[in-house]
Amino acid sequence: SRKYAIKALTNAGVLDHIDTLVCRDDYPEKDAKPSPVAMENLAELMKVDCSQIIFVGDHRFDYECAVNSGAKFIAVLTGTYDLDDWNKLGNGFHIMDSIADLEKLL
Repeated sequence: SRKYAIKALTNAGVLDHIDTLVCRDDYPEKDAKPSPVAMENLAELMKVDCSQIIFVGDHRFDYECAVNSGAKFIAVLTGTYDLDDWNKLGNGFHIMDSIADLEKLL
C-alpha cells in the first residue's frame, strides 16, 4: 500500500530521493505485479521509458514485473527470497542486503 511504502522508505532514509511512487492500492487488482501495467503507469507519470527505471524488489513478482516492462531490477534480501532464490532466476541484476543500501549503490 502507499501508506506502507512511504513509511518503509522514510525509515530507510531514502524517501527524499524518490520522485514518484506507484503502489498496490493505486490501480485495480488485475494490474498488480507481475503485470507490467503498474510499471508502465509509473513510466508515464515520470515521462520516461520503462528501460530508464530501476525497480527495487524483494520478491519474484517484482523481478517479473521489471522484466515484463523492460525496467532494470535490483533485488533486496530483506524479503522471502534469499541469495539462492535470486541466483536461480538468473543474473543481470544487482542483489543488495537491505533497501538502506540503495543510497550507497546509486
